[in-house]
This record gives sequence, structure tokens and C-alpha cells, in this order.
Amino acid sequence: MNKRISLLVLSAILVGIAAAGCSSSDPTPPPQATARFRVVHASPDLGPVDIYLDASLTVWLEDAAYGDATIYNSGTTRTVTLVFRAADSDPTSVPLYTSEPIVLGAGDSLTALVAGLLSVNEADKFRLLVYSDQFQNTPQATARTVHAGSDAPNVRVTLGATDQVLADDLARWEDSGQGGVVYEAGVEQDVVVTAAGGITSFRAPELDPAGSYYFILTGLITGQGAQTTPFHLLIVGPGGVEELEPIAPRDFRLVHAVPDGGPVDTYMVEGLGDGLTRVDVDINMAYGDASVYGRASIRKVIIEFYELSANPAQVDPLFTQSVHIHDTAGATTVFAAGLADSEDPADMVRLFSLPDDFPVPEAGMTLARLVHAVPNLGSLRVDFGDDGSMEATLDRFTGNAEGAISLTADTGLTMVVREGSGIAALFTTPALAADKEHFLVLTGIANGVPDLSLLTLTQDGSLGFTMQDLIEGQ
Repeated sequence: MNKRISLLVLSAILVGIAAAGCSSSDPTPPPQATARFRVVHASPDLGPVDIYLDASLTVWLEDAAYGDATIYNSGTTRTVTLVFRAADSDPTSVPLYTSEPIVLGAGDSLTALVAGLLSVNEADKFRLLVYSDQFQNTPQATARTVHAGSDAPNVRVTLGATDQVLADDLARWEDSGQGGVVYEAGVEQDVVVTAAGGITSFRAPELDPAGSYYFILTGLITGQGAQTTPFHLLIVGPGGVEELEPIAPRDFRLVHAVPDGGPVDTYMVEGLGDGLTRVDVDINMAYGDASVYGRASIRKVIIEFYELSANPAQVDPLFTQSVHIHDTAGATTVFAAGLADSEDPADMVRLFSLPDDFPVPEAGMTLARLVHAVPNLGSLRVDFGDDGSMEATLDRFTGNAEGAISLTADTGLTMVVREGSGIAALFTTPALAADKEHFLVLTGIANGVPDLSLLTLTQDGSLGFTMQDLIEGQ
């Protein structure tokens, strides 16, 4: 067979295949590529709206209100325009807003966020922000943070207990990226927002550990609108908007354990914009003082230190830091520790907090929790009774790992503090009352001024310092 005949045979075979492909017995053609989208209403002054698609006069979704997320609209790949009219208005009336065309490609899942304000300046005006729901491919929970707070400055968004950063210095109308941030889900979380010296937080529910969520900041922080549509967090997941959990107020107090820090005026700050409040924690607070308990309505607050008699509205604080308020107990004790004059991150001044979570003691016993606030000592071990038992182990600037420990009540106890193989300090504690809860705070400066000492606290306040006992041979 020559080359020409071979080509003719091949052509005949291909024609036969093509003809077979056109047979009336063929299966149905493959399905068309599909896409879907939904709308989240996060515009504080837009009001309820009816949403239309393209030039249709038939409403797609009626009465979508601020804070709502629509169901997904699914269909073939196409380009769609969203038309917004006031709820219950005539479908031929002038729209409040008509979006730019949204391209829906094969397999797309999009969330269109309605944000901004009607009839205001260019920076704040109403807009539609469109995001792909295709977060990073991970079996863990992911959060994509969107800053749609209509009048809020750049924000930092973290998780309260862990300080994990979800977004940092996030500008208005920006987001933390399509990939999202992996975080621990399946537990309640505090989503903390700090901006311009203020702070607020929201309680996220137990979200799906394998789900992807939008954390959308919305609402207003100033003006009359802040009263009717205050700064808010919308959590939108695969099934729509997740209801936030309520946050019950908690008590907290502050302890001044900065050995080189003089008396200060201390304040607590919570809220943003017009909702920011600054209340005094303790005025003229000296080293060794403990404030009375105050109330915090959120789980992360800012503590500020000022010079005595300074006006916080006119001067900057000497020191400021946010600190966690614990849910595991009805009250939290916040410790200020470290060295005020140090620039070394290892020992400079800082705040840390511990829950007042003391169980009920046994008869004839009392409970104490130890705290390591000595800026120039490493990890410590504490032996009560000098019997080698080592009842407590402590890392610097935290409480003992064992939590509250049981001790003999109503008597002074020998307390040996060890660092490495040596003795760092020896104390005889005050008599620890059976009906009180105690924090035993190691503070001061080892081999410095003021020297290492023991500060004892009960729920009623500070009992003052106990100086070291003499150690034989020293």
C-alpha cells in the first residue's frame, strides 16, 4: 500500500469516528460549567434592600438587612450585575446602587460584600467588594479578615488568649489575603481589634475546625451612627452568618511589681472612637500596691501608666499594653513587672495576667499561687519546709506551673527559692489564713536595690513585703 492509499484509509477511519460521534444514540452532552455567588450586607446606612440581577424587574432577594448574608445564587458561568433598591420599592424605581459587572468563571464561588456609606465623600462611599471563597487548601480552620469599618482607621486584629495575629495595620477596604490565616477553631475565641489607642473584642463561637470564614469588621465608631450601628464583627462561613457569643463582665485588679518604678496613676481603656472609655484603676499607685477590683466588659483591655496627676487627654502615657482578662475565673489579677529603665526585651517592663481560680481548700489548709516577677532571675523552684519536695516551679514573668498549691494554714512557712543548684532566697511567709486566697509574688532585684523580696496578696489586697531571712554561710 502506497503512501496515498494509507492516507485515504486513515481519512476514512476518522470520518467514521466522527459520524459515530454524531449518532442519535449518543449520551447527553457534558454539563455546562457552573459558578455561584452570595451577597453580605455590611453597609451601616443602606437600610434593608431588595436585590435584582441585571435588568430583571423580578426581585432575586427581598428585604436583605444590615448584617445579613444571602444564600448562594448558583448557575452557569456568566457576567452578572447586582442592582439594589430600597426594600418594598417599585422595581422600576431608580436603584440605590448598581454594581460593576461581576464575572463568574467556571467553578467560582464568590462573596460580594456591600460596604461603605451612601452620600458621603469618596473615601467612605458605598462600594461592592468581591472575594473568592477559595481559601487555602488546608483541613484546618482559616479566617480571612476584611476591614469594612466605614470610618475606622487602620486596625490590628488578633485572637485574645493567644495573641495570634489575624491582620496587622489593616487599612479600610483591605483584607488579609485570599489564603486566610490558619487558627485554632472548635473553641470559643475572642477576636480583638486595636486601633488608634483603643481596643474592643468580640466572642466568636465554636467554629468548624475544617471551615473557612470571613471575619468582617463593619459599623461605625463616631457620630450618631455609632449609636445605631456600632463597630461590629460579622463572621460569615459556608452556611452564612454565625451568631456571636455574649461576653459577660469580669473583675480584674492590677498589682504594681516594678521594682524601679515609682508611684504612677493607672487607667484601663476599652472601646474605639466615641465608644472609648478610660477609667482609673488606681491613682498614686506605688510599688507593692494592689488595686481594688474593677470591671472589664471585654476580654482584652489596655492598661496605661501616667506620671502622677498627669492629664491622659493631654500627655502620652509612660507605658501602655493590652492584657488578657481570663474567663476561667470570675476575676483576674494583672501584674506589672520588669524594669522600667531597661531597654532589654528580656527584662523590660510588661504586663501579664493570671486567673484567680482557687479551688476550695481542705480543712486546716490554705491555697497559694506563686508568681515570678524578679526581672534578673531565670527559672526558679520553691521548696516549702526545706524538705526537698519542690512544690512549685516558675518561669520568669508568670505563675507557677502547678497552679494553686495547698499549704498549712495560719502559720509562717519556710520558703526556699532555688535557681539552678543554688539558693536564690530564703523567706518565712506571713501566716496564711485558711479563709483567704493568696498570691505569693517574688519581686525586687536579686542582689540589687530594692532587693529580692516576697509580696503577699489576698483577695482583699496587698499584705506588703516580706524581707529575706539570713542564709547560713552568706
